[in-house]
Amino acid sequence: MTDIGSILRKLSVLGAERPIFREGLRVLSNGVYPPPLAALLAEVDTTILKRQLEFQTGDSRLVMTVAGRRILLLTSASPDLVAAGAPLGQPLSPDDSNAFEALAEALVALCAPERVLTVDCSHPDASVSAASVGISGEALAEMLMVDRASSPVQMFIEACEPQYSACLFWSGGAWIGHADDQALLARLRPIAEAQRQRMQSAYRSADQSGEAPRLIILEKALADEGSVSAAWANDEFAIFVHAPEDCAAIHAAWRRIFTL
Repeated sequence: MTDIGSILRKLSVLGAERPIFREGLRVLSNGVYPPPLAALLAEVDTTILKRQLEFQTGDSRLVMTVAGRRILLLTSASPDLVAAGAPLGQPLSPDDSNAFEALAEALVALCAPERVLTVDCSHPDASVSAASVGISGEALAEMLMVDRASSPVQMFIEACEPQYSACLFWSGGAWIGHADDQALLARLRPIAEAQRQRMQSAYRSADQSGEAPRLIILEKALADEGSVSAAWANDEFAIFVHAPEDCAAIHAAWRRIFTL
């Protein structure tokens, strides 16, 4: 039985997004965030009606027929993925372990880190038959241990770990702190509370989704103890102390994760 509520929620999420295109292809991942494999499986998970999806990273390309949140058939692939054993033209089923594993290996080969992932969606060729059970994105995510709920703010914190001397991360209604100097962490706390409230107010006044990323660098927030950077995305917030000369590296890490 079709879950109408689930479909409506997915359509609502899709309608709220502003897709980015490069050379006519929709960008799913910048190669860092969302992780390419998680982004590909999410695209499969939002495809209800039968469609042909062509995924591409660099010179690698994989074309598949998808419907009902399942990959039904691989119809075409670039030479490197053919060499990697992509199961072209084979009926796909979670009960066929060989086809399941071959599909998983092809997806991992396609979704190499640091490569932009794009997709082109079209109606499937009428001559292509896809009479198979198909393999769901959820089953593939479980097999490949893909974290489909990864946090971009946490990824940003990890990328900036060499630069910061104290960090506070707000997630799930609680603060998580890390610093060698606990006194510095205590001085950061009121700044963190104020900046988080300020960002919340800014989002509400602009009627923006709390998922939209934002970075603020406060160069003299702690006087001689360093600069402070505050980051917000997906309703999560982080703030950390760092040397003023590290502002450029922190901004570069931000762009690397959040810019499609």
